[in-house]
Amino acid sequence: MIIITGRTQLHPDQRDSAISAAQEMRNHTIEESGCIDYRFWSATDDPNAILLFEQWENRSALDTHLASPHTAAFLGAIGAAVDGTLEVTRFEVATHGPLFG
Repeated sequence: MIIITGRTQLHPDQRDSAISAAQEMRNHTIEESGCIDYRFWSATDDPNAILLFEQWENRSALDTHLASPHTAAFLGAIGAAVDGTLEVTRFEVATHGPLFG
């Protein structure tokens, strides 16, 4: 399993357009083969911080997603809204299970 986390700051006047682009991105991505979960959140301590969490079955599914037209469209749409850098980290997980129980 591959987990992707991301974080960026948004220009306050671009937040609504960024949220709209994120919702559109999720609508396309969640239907992709190999996508387990794909979500965006706002940080509870900073409404202009947007967070990303993705889960993929394998690297091939992630690579297909990264090469998709909707990924390119999203990156183009979100670019003007980002205030600073986009921090994205990939984790490759060998095992997983519930934390409690």
